[in-house]
Amino acid sequence: MEALERELAELRSELAGGLTTRQVRIVDEGGRERAVLTVDEAGPRLRLNDEKGRGCALLAVDKHGSGLSVGDENGKTRASLAVVKDGPGLYLCDAAGRAVWSAP
Repeated sequence: MEALERELAELRSELAGGLTTRQVRIVDEGGRERAVLTVDEAGPRLRLNDEKGRGCALLAVDKHGSGLSVGDENGKTRASLAVVKDGPGLYLCDAAGRAVWSAP
């Protein structure tokens, strides 16, 4: 019993310092992936999925800048905001994914 208590104390001490990982997956009560935080050679990304597992929002940072994309119920990107070295950009798209408005 003492060995188990020592092991538990060590584990608590390690967790108190934080959790280090390259990917975190958050699932809902049905086990469906709803959010994924990933860091790889390209940079950090946070993807949010709908109840059917489709990616609906993506926040990403890479060597070129950062961006946010928001999709519809069909998985098509409908709005994107990016800030890169050349400046910011905003794009709104139709259901087919074609840009219907952009700035600059």
